[in-house]
Amino acid sequence: MAQPKSLLSFNRADVLEQAICLKLNRMGVYPWVRMFFRTISRLGDGVLWYTIILALPIVYGSAGLRAAGHILV
Repeated sequence: MAQPKSLLSFNRADVLEQAICLKLNRMGVYPWVRMFFRTISRLGDGVLWYTIILALPIVYGSAGLRAAGHILV
């Protein structure tokens, strides 16, 4: 029995995605790539978010204070 057209399209997309992921994974041998992703990962650790929360009221006044309150909640 033949596979539905949608399943064939999904299989092609899956093969393409795997090829792209493997190429991107192999780029990890370059130090600048590792540094880039290390930096991006570090941004999610909280320091950036705490800085933004503290800066909002300073930059935007009471509207920034409300926004910081929403973020904290």
